[in-house]
Amino acid sequence: MFWEAEESNRFRLRKLETSERESILSRIKQVLEKDEDIVLAVVHGSFISEERFRDIDVAIYVGKGVDYLSKKFSLEKKLEKETGMPVDVNVLNNAPAWFMNRALGKGKLLVEKYPIYEKLYLLSLDQV
Repeated sequence: MFWEAEESNRFRLRKLETSERESILSRIKQVLEKDEDIVLAVVHGSFISEERFRDIDVAIYVGKGVDYLSKKFSLEKKLEKETGMPVDVNVLNNAPAWFMNRALGKGKLLVEKYPIYEKLYLLSLDQV
């Protein structure tokens, strides 16, 4: 029963005003900026491109030595607690070129601690 309720909440369509979305993005950005492992973060997907959305898609690029899977799950939990919304985190370090291209090309840059965004985007274009 709990699983069904959780899944139902995760996949339901949501609609928020622009000001509410900007507030959520601001809170996400604050969390990501404080995380020393994160080099780059982009929000992408329906949260920024559509009127209705199911979750918030965040793509991150992390520094060397970071366990990708552990970072993904811990960050999803932290961001869901902060926003009250389902969050899907993808790590760009090991993502296919087509995904990196889509996330970086259509996403909104939230964090860039080192000048890497343009290099990653151009790399994704070369490999698509």
